[in-house]
Amino acid sequence: MLQRVNCRILLVEDDESDAHLLRQLLKNAANSSFEIAWVKSLSDAQQHLRENVPDVVLLDLTLPDSSGLDTVHAGRTAAGALPLIVLTGHDDAEFALQTLEAGAQDYLVKGAFEADDLIRTIRYAISRAKLEQRLYEAEERWRFALEGAGDGVWDWNIQTDEIEFSKRLRDMLRCDADEMEQHFNEWKSRVHPEDLPRVATDMQEYLDGKSSSYQNEHRLHIKNDGWKWTLHRGMVVSRNAEGKPLRMIGTYADIERLKRAEQELQRSEAFLKQTQQISQIGGWEYDTATQHLRWTEETYRIHELPGDYNPNDVSGAIRFYAPLDQAIIERAFKRVVEFGEPYDLELQLVGAKGTRKWIRTTGQAERIGNKITRVFGSIKDITERKQAEEMMRLSETVFNAVDEAILVSDVDNRVIAVNPAFTRVTGYTPEEVIGGNPRILSSGRHDAEFYREMWQQLASHGSWNGEIWNRRKNGELYVEWSSIKQVRDAHGKLTHYVAAFSDITARKAGEESIRHQAQYDALTDLPNRLLLFDRMRQALAQAKRDKTRVALMYIDLDKFKPINDNLGHAVGDQLLQEVAERMQGCMRAVDTVARIGGDEFVVLLPSIEDEQDALTVAEKIRFALNQPFAIAGQSLNISSSTGIAIYPEHGSNEDELTGNADIAMYHAKQSGRNNVKLFQKEMRSSD
Repeated sequence: MLQRVNCRILLVEDDESDAHLLRQLLKNAANSSFEIAWVKSLSDAQQHLRENVPDVVLLDLTLPDSSGLDTVHAGRTAAGALPLIVLTGHDDAEFALQTLEAGAQDYLVKGAFEADDLIRTIRYAISRAKLEQRLYEAEERWRFALEGAGDGVWDWNIQTDEIEFSKRLRDMLRCDADEMEQHFNEWKSRVHPEDLPRVATDMQEYLDGKSSSYQNEHRLHIKNDGWKWTLHRGMVVSRNAEGKPLRMIGTYADIERLKRAEQELQRSEAFLKQTQQISQIGGWEYDTATQHLRWTEETYRIHELPGDYNPNDVSGAIRFYAPLDQAIIERAFKRVVEFGEPYDLELQLVGAKGTRKWIRTTGQAERIGNKITRVFGSIKDITERKQAEEMMRLSETVFNAVDEAILVSDVDNRVIAVNPAFTRVTGYTPEEVIGGNPRILSSGRHDAEFYREMWQQLASHGSWNGEIWNRRKNGELYVEWSSIKQVRDAHGKLTHYVAAFSDITARKAGEESIRHQAQYDALTDLPNRLLLFDRMRQALAQAKRDKTRVALMYIDLDKFKPINDNLGHAVGDQLLQEVAERMQGCMRAVDTVARIGGDEFVVLLPSIEDEQDALTVAEKIRFALNQPFAIAGQSLNISSSTGIAIYPEHGSNEDELTGNADIAMYHAKQSGRNNVKLFQKEMRSSD
């Protein structure tokens, strides 16, 4: 008879009849006791496993949110180390093997097993999972211990907070077994207080999965020996179903000697490096008897070579010089060796890493009696100095060659330098401005507030950019784009101001011409449709804010077409120009008269009191246009038809106003021309 099985089961089955059958089968099984939790989907199972830990999971392969081997993989991930038994209606030995390889402990075909078979399978799966877990933990513990052979070993049960210390570790700490308590605080108490926060942080980050390994160097208290540096390493070898660490094994290694040697080496290297950096001068000597060449550490650094490199002979050192300079240094070295003639040269050297640099090298002879026994000298990397000299030459070239005018002044704003472009733009020679104040260029068009804001921005931001009007030596005004910047020394102290500017007068004039052409009618120079609608939007926006009215008039010339057709376009164009002039004479400065095409004109009246204001202006225009026009020796008579729409009564936006004004103008023409009509709602219905 099977022994009694007492366990908690998570059943994952979406078919209610199958689930009921399985539950009934387990309930009726003899000599067994089960606690069954039933869910219908993989996602519900994952949620259940995060909140509860059963003894075994029975998993159907076909679920609403997963099927096949994907279900096994997902179930294995969610179950962690828990035993997993697959239930399926698919009776296939090959497929059964695939489920086992995917992580299932066993495989049962629905309808092909009895209660005893199911209980036996559950018992076997639980036993197998526990055995696998024990074997895994033992393997990981001893494998890691072997990796740290010769070091002290510790084994930490994270759940109980108990730590087992190996004999080797106790020996390292100079402690007997009864002197060390087997808990986590025992270890913490032996870590140096200054190192403990860092150790605890590294440990926690590893346990939380934020780092892939744990390794830490810190000081540990050794009985009768004080603090010693140790290397602490560890690895989690056991986790629960939720992935939380249960057990961690690690080692301790004594690295005191290594740490001291490392610190001494660091101090020595730092001292040598500082000395070399301060002097930046390498030395060399040549023994004429042995022909042996020796270098100091800085000389090796300049040549980009390791300290154990052996230049062997002079030719081995000369090969590092640039090809054109090799003959120069070879000849100079030969003369100092043979005749004692010293040398001091600036040459180019190519380091072992390919870096081309400028060096200054010197050489002189040492004699015993009349015989030269030793030649020695120095070598210094002067690349930065040579580059600075080159930059100065380049800066001077740029300063004199650029098209932009440049002015340099001191902190008191006294001019100390100008370039040739400055003279071309302003007409002033350097002699006329150096030592003076840049205000000599002032045009008088900017007030004190303009300059105050400019200097304030310079002080707060270190630079200023903008357009400014200045005056040339001949009195001519011009507009320039200017960029002024502060110059500070290495300590941040203000030393100079540099102003670079260019004459943009012609460009500004061109831009203004293009803008005018885009916004004004070419024949009458009145605003065109584009500018009209821009002003209309502004007028409506202001009227909304100020609760005022805006009037829009559409004016169409009567009898213009016959004149244009019979007398020619030249006469017609002149007539349109004079019409535009008369209409402008009827307007206020804030009003707009626009030509929108042919003989159609639009008048915009912002900020009017009532419709009577608009009617008065319209009548004034009608009267002006009724007067004869004297053109090309002829007296020409025309009239006009005007439609008026008022904001907000006749429209709340541009489209409504223009549409209604146009309708009113149409009715004016229909009413016999030469009259003014104010828009009425009835006009739209009859249109």
